[in-house]
Amino acid sequence: RSVRLSELFELEKAQNARLDAELLEAHKDCLETRQQLDEAVLQGNLFPLLNSVSSQGDEMRERLKNIENDYELKLKEMSEAKNDTKWRLGEVEALLAHKDWQLEQEKKNYQKLLENNSNDKPVNSEEIQRLNDQLIRKTEEKNAADWKIGELKQLWNDAKW
Repeated sequence: RSVRLSELFELEKAQNARLDAELLEAHKDCLETRQQLDEAVLQGNLFPLLNSVSSQGDEMRERLKNIENDYELKLKEMSEAKNDTKWRLGEVEALLAHKDWQLEQEKKNYQKLLENNSNDKPVNSEEIQRLNDQLIRKTEEKNAADWKIGELKQLWNDAKW
């Protein structure tokens, strides 16, 4: 999933660069048309140029509208990706909280067992080994969940731009 989000971000960057270039080109065309209009006014050839400017203006409006629509679509896609990432981050944080709770419960059980055995009861090495193994597994699960949270936070920070 993180690879997919990274790919989406890279595609977004490329798309934004393309749209910025189109916008820059549209502004350049507008400036050129303005220069032509100024020259035509000075030379008295205004009517043919006005027809040309009118058709170019319609073209530019259409191009700008397309660019605006592309930006709105990309913004919507990025917002959805951001919300998906926030949701997944919440899920992982809840999982981590649950693993922390389980780990604490196992520590308490282990401590109780040690206290009970210190009261002149014979030591049950199998039970201690089982609890030690459980404690190790829970610690590994917690570390894996911490790692996932770190990855998701990095994706979240990347998504903010």
